[in-house]
Amino acid sequence: MFHIAFPVLNLQKTVDFYTEKLNAKIGRTGPLWVDFDLYGNQITVHQSGNFRKKVPVMGKEGIPITHFGVILDLREWHEVKQKMEEHHVPFLVPPKVVFEGEVGEQYSFFVEDPNGYSIEFKGFKSLDNVFRS
Repeated sequence: MFHIAFPVLNLQKTVDFYTEKLNAKIGRTGPLWVDFDLYGNQITVHQSGNFRKKVPVMGKEGIPITHFGVILDLREWHEVKQKMEEHHVPFLVPPKVVFEGEVGEQYSFFVEDPNGYSIEFKGFKSLDNVFRS
């Protein structure tokens, strides 16, 4: 379980995206902040006004160097991917298999929230392989 906190441009758009698209549950709230439970991880967002950041990318796939995400078993990963497609959430980096045939084989896709933050969803056939090399 991890905790991360970051500023957002529009609190209500962020709440809508995280609850409706990512299936996050709302925890504690205040007038200018919200805690989410995203697959057992605590994300806190703070209304912060106007900001934008340019995120460098790597590789031909355009993987955002600055990102966070969740790791799921492969069944749940496919369910989340399908939900993104049903809600017409554009993939920042489309679903693909990474390290195919290797110990660290994983399924991955990225989406972007309304504030420009990149979120990766990884799926593993066995969660025992997350840290194996």
